[in-house]
Amino acid sequence: MPRSLLPLYAFLSLAAACGTARYPADGSLADGPPIEDSDFLSDSMERDGDLDLDDPDADLPGDGPQQDWRYDAPLETSAYDFTPQMSCRALPLPCLPTSTPDLVEVTGSTEMEAAFNKATAGQTIQVKGLALGDGWIIPPYVTLRGCASASIERLIRFEGSGGAIEGFTVSGYIVANKTGTYAIRANHFVAGSTEPAFAVTAQDANMPVTITAVVDGNIFSKRQHGIRVRTDWDTGTRDLNVTIKNNIFTGVDSAITVSESGAAGHISVFIEHNTIYGFDRGVIFEHLQTPPALRATVFMEGNEGIRSNGPYDVLDSLTWKVMTPAVTPARQGVLAIGAPQFVDAANDDFRFPPSSPLVDKVAPTARVPDTDYYGCSRPVAISGAEARADIGAIELQH
Repeated sequence: MPRSLLPLYAFLSLAAACGTARYPADGSLADGPPIEDSDFLSDSMERDGDLDLDDPDADLPGDGPQQDWRYDAPLETSAYDFTPQMSCRALPLPCLPTSTPDLVEVTGSTEMEAAFNKATAGQTIQVKGLALGDGWIIPPYVTLRGCASASIERLIRFEGSGGAIEGFTVSGYIVANKTGTYAIRANHFVAGSTEPAFAVTAQDANMPVTITAVVDGNIFSKRQHGIRVRTDWDTGTRDLNVTIKNNIFTGVDSAITVSESGAAGHISVFIEHNTIYGFDRGVIFEHLQTPPALRATVFMEGNEGIRSNGPYDVLDSLTWKVMTPAVTPARQGVLAIGAPQFVDAANDDFRFPPSSPLVDKVAPTARVPDTDYYGCSRPVAISGAEARADIGAIELQH
């Protein structure tokens, strides 16, 4: 099926965006000099107060070779004497058949330029086996799907209005800074750029911005920064509404940072069902007018679980071997402590047995995603008749 964000996208005109260049001037893919920090995100990123996001002396966890992120078959053995579940979706995402309606498949730079230039609302541009370099801008209401080892190796961003990115290996970074609705799903963010792997920003002094973004079912491996949501400036409309769910962060220095600066900025963020392992700082909240909510998230083997200079809520969440689970106490809720019993966290296998304290711990009245990181149903009743969701990115199945 085509991957469009909303059915009405197909009826929207793209005429207003016709003058925007959506691809590099030279039509290049991934060539040129190595990745360097971009002024686009680095300017004005130093935070007020005492929360140093970019301490050069901080130890970065997770050094070493990249691990295989695909767990689509059960392991033969387990330290906990159980058979880990299979994934309910193929990972990495497979290529869709070329006969799929509204699908445009590209395998070279010339085809990419043509596809981006001619794109219409509701289309999926399927990038098969290409490495994308700097300068690509996703047309409005288009899904960019990677398959066959397709990768994003520098900056890619959205033109505005709406769009989605799925199925890529990303050593570069993705930015949403134009008004619109966006989805980032089923990607593998790996070591490379020191910029945030995905950034939602409202930092342009001259443009009002209203952004809705959903970050769902990705894995972030060995990055300096995972997700950063930030506003600046004192005038104009700058509303960011972000849901971060079903993601795995492994060996990421700062997994999630949410920072609201300037009188005009407003961020509404909901963080639910994430697994954060091997980190320096798990979640950072800074200057938020609306107290954020963190639910059903597990923190394991890190320095600081949650740091905030304002009120926040934490519900149905757990830590294990975290030096400081919460630097400042939550307004509501506490972090439980217990060993998650992951199959092999050091090798990025975060499945767990029925005896894990993650199982059936989320309140039955809680808002719960329909699926987990593997695309399996959530919630599932394991220890009783009532279906209650598990803590973290993965839901134990029968």
